[in-house]
Amino acid sequence: MRAAVALFGAARLMNAPSVRKRLELTGLSWGEIAPVLARIRTVEGWARAFDQAADAAEKNGEFFRAAALAFLGQLILSPFHPRKAEITARLRRCQIQDRSARSGIRFERVVLAGGALVGYLETPVGAHEPLVVLMPPLASIKEELTVLADPLLEAGHPVLRLDLPGQGESPPPLQVKTELLLMQALDELGVTSEPGVLIGGISLGSYFALRLAGADRGRVRGVFGVSPPAIITPEQWAKQPEIIWQYLDLYFATDARKETLRLGMAMTLDDVVADITCPVLLYHAANDGISLPDRRERYQKALAQASLTDQVLPDTHGCTLHLKDPIAPEVVAWAGLIHRPFSRSSSA
Repeated sequence: MRAAVALFGAARLMNAPSVRKRLELTGLSWGEIAPVLARIRTVEGWARAFDQAADAAEKNGEFFRAAALAFLGQLILSPFHPRKAEITARLRRCQIQDRSARSGIRFERVVLAGGALVGYLETPVGAHEPLVVLMPPLASIKEELTVLADPLLEAGHPVLRLDLPGQGESPPPLQVKTELLLMQALDELGVTSEPGVLIGGISLGSYFALRLAGADRGRVRGVFGVSPPAIITPEQWAKQPEIIWQYLDLYFATDARKETLRLGMAMTLDDVVADITCPVLLYHAANDGISLPDRRERYQKALAQASLTDQVLPDTHGCTLHLKDPIAPEVVAWAGLIHRPFSRSSSA
């Protein structure tokens, strides 16, 4: 997307249906996005234009709109860009304002696992469904998961959106066995085997959702993943773009790329996959340039002991263009089939 903005400008972007659909996932209409795009001529101009629009919306008390515009402003920036942290802070601040003011849903910012995990817990009034935990992909943050969270909330599910270590508000380092931190977080929230929990995510988030399903069978009632990664050889790691390495360097808090590679290579499902026996819902991208070409077959074989439902969508890694439709409605329907009452301990 960065190259498209720099080389072709806003006019070309407006004629790209896939880009338009991606930007509208923020919840803004094209009529709100197009005037900002029309002012953009460079990558720097992208961040500046959307941040200025977000600033105006925030000052006007339009917190949903401000958060959405801020999200678009930081979307194409590398983790080291000087404006990244500033615009992301606006996104976070405005989303908290917007979500806290919504009626019918209790909003809480939670700090869990000794400060290692920060998230938003949203509980609909009269919620009786199992808690659903959502985790973002690499180079993403919990604030970007509303496209999945909102349909689940509307269906009565309490939803916990978490930043993984190194993402957003959760400090590094990312641990190879981050599922241990997730188990600690569930303990602190008072989640027991009854009612249990549903857990899912995108890419990196789906990887740790699957690891948790294998490590915490007593509580995990179901797991879903979008573009679950299956990179297992040095050759595959070597093909990953520099931006992925930049984020992994930050998440693992390493001093050398060699150490980042060592930790990345240690990330595998081999030690837990045989223990994943709960229902599993997976989405793979037909045009995935990150994961292995035979990823679907690999997961079908590895999860033969589980109740697996999977499909391939005509999309790129993360299936971003299909998150709103069909993924979100299908996840809601799937979660409804694993109904358990939700409760939170009085000590939480």
